[in-house]
Amino acid sequence: MTQRGATHRKALCVVAARLAERGWLTLARGEPYVVCDLEGRPVTPEQARRLIAERFTVTPEVRRRRRSTKQAGKAPHKALKAQGKSQREAGHEATFPAASLDAPPIIVNNSHAPV
Repeated sequence: MTQRGATHRKALCVVAARLAERGWLTLARGEPYVVCDLEGRPVTPEQARRLIAERFTVTPEVRRRRRSTKQAGKAPHKALKAQGKSQREAGHEATFPAASLDAPPIIVNNSHAPV
């Protein structure tokens, strides 16, 4: 993941899927999980910590290189003149004919209405 520069979310999803698969297999087999080295030999927790520190720790230089240089927050952009006006000032106010407010409602299809 660090060589090709995968995003944090992608790396997180890959790791989560692998852990879920390991958990499922452990439950399906009914055996306790055994931590192994790269050749498949069981190791103690201390040996596993050493192996992880030696082979799978991301160096500070790689972290620095992969870190985003974008400024936090939204990118600034200029608002248009019309965006400063209200809907009424811009002429987009909804208008209804006065007669339609007093008229009874129109029933379009009453075939499904209860009798």
